[in-house]
Amino acid sequence: MVAAFFLLLLQYHVAYLRNLAPWKVTAGHEADYLAEVRDVELHTLPKTKIGMTGGGMVAYFIDNRTIVNLDGLINSPEYFNAMKSGKATEFLDAIPLNYVYGKPYVLLESDPYDEIFANRLEEIGFIRGYENFTLFRYRINQ
Repeated sequence: MVAAFFLLLLQYHVAYLRNLAPWKVTAGHEADYLAEVRDVELHTLPKTKIGMTGGGMVAYFIDNRTIVNLDGLINSPEYFNAMKSGKATEFLDAIPLNYVYGKPYVLLESDPYDEIFANRLEEIGFIRGYENFTLFRYRINQ
């Protein structure tokens, strides 16, 4: 029974991976792989900075924009230390950050992002992609 359950889980996992990153793209669907990235580009200005809790495919393939990893240590020691000392908002203001792209619940209701982004995010819209993220404009409060 355990082996059957394991095989079922393995089958679902393989199906998920095949859907996420197919070995071969069918004719006429070549642009679908980068559709989310192109949508983010369409709704953001060139040479701007976009904060994401996990950059993934967007970070690899986006053109003429900088992805700022909001996870902490992966970004820079300065950002990590700013997060630990409660000064992440000031750090992001100083960069300056222009947009934030992620799941609304994570950004607006979970630690530490709920405090970092309190009264800072203005929703631009939902972008259909693998994660179904929402794009926000980051407001620097003066």
